[in-house]
Amino acid sequence: MKKMKLPQAIILNKGKDENLKLIQEIQRIKEWETIPVLLCGPEGDLDYISRAIDAGAGDYLSYPFDPKEIIKKIESLNKKSH
Repeated sequence: MKKMKLPQAIILNKGKDENLKLIQEIQRIKEWETIPVLLCGPEGDLDYISRAIDAGAGDYLSYPFDPKEIIKKIESLNKKSH
């Protein structure tokens, strides 16, 4: 069986509690621990954004955003992780 290539980033947009739980689960998977996590969500909840970054998210992208911003964020996250 051919081994699947790992993604460049993981983008989460499930909701506050779900995102924080998923970040923790992702970090438990040895093969995924170096993959950056990008959260997407509403603007302004600095407490949540801070908790997400502390939990291991690489960055946060607030709505509304241009889809090109996702590419820029992923490229930036990948530069930081290498």
